[in-house]
Amino acid sequence: MPQPEHVKNKKADKIFVLDANVLFLGVNINLMEALLFTTPSIIDEIEVEKYKEKNRNILNILQAAILGKKLNVKEPSKKYLQVVEEHSKKTGDVQALSQADKELLALTLELRETQELPVILYTNDYSMENVCIHMNLPFSSVKKNGISKKITWQAYC
Repeated sequence: MPQPEHVKNKKADKIFVLDANVLFLGVNINLMEALLFTTPSIIDEIEVEKYKEKNRNILNILQAAILGKKLNVKEPSKKYLQVVEEHSKKTGDVQALSQADKELLALTLELRETQELPVILYTNDYSMENVCIHMNLPFSSVKKNGISKKITWQAYC
């Protein structure tokens, strides 16, 4: 599938999809050598009023990245959200994942299937990592060890 115009104009050779917990670490995403994506709900998590003062530097970095077209903010297609919902039910992670988490997983899946570049989800969330393993989506953790094996949760009463 051909790449969208905003992807063609970049010289990056990979795509990183960024979770809020990675952005909260204060990593300067403007220095990353990749096409960067996140969802509107992830931006909303960072812009929460009670954290605005604490996250001022992070918000400045995000604004610069968005204005400079370094960070692409994209809503995933419903088709991919449904796939994520099905997989998260199979793994038992459905209750642990927020809607923002599911959207980020869906965006990662969508980009992997529609772009020619390799896609990696950056998250420090174990439930998201577990669903990635089940869906065969590449992921990486930042400043911590990620999960090392696939888990299927079962609820017992």
